[in-house]
Amino acid sequence: MKNTIVGRLGRAVKEFLLLLFTACSIAINVVFYGGSRYQTLSSRSYIDSRTSYEWDNRRKRINKVFFWQENHCKLAWESEVLRAKRTLQRHGELDEL
Repeated sequence: MKNTIVGRLGRAVKEFLLLLFTACSIAINVVFYGGSRYQTLSSRSYIDSRTSYEWDNRRKRINKVFFWQENHCKLAWESEVLRAKRTLQRHGELDEL
């Protein structure tokens, strides 16, 4: 019983921290860079790095912070695209992923 409660609490804390970091990333993108309120700084760095030297440098620095992931910014962008597709599918606007 105790392990189950501890396990659930651990997962809840992990989920909360992930949501908190995501919210902070979105806030930084919006407040400091005038970005979308639906996009993290990592995702934006991946997209804008294709056309901007400044954003390419940001992308490289962010990827270094998340060194355990192969390409964090690309993964963040892919995650946001998948979340948007799921939202569209849930509302009947998209047939399949």
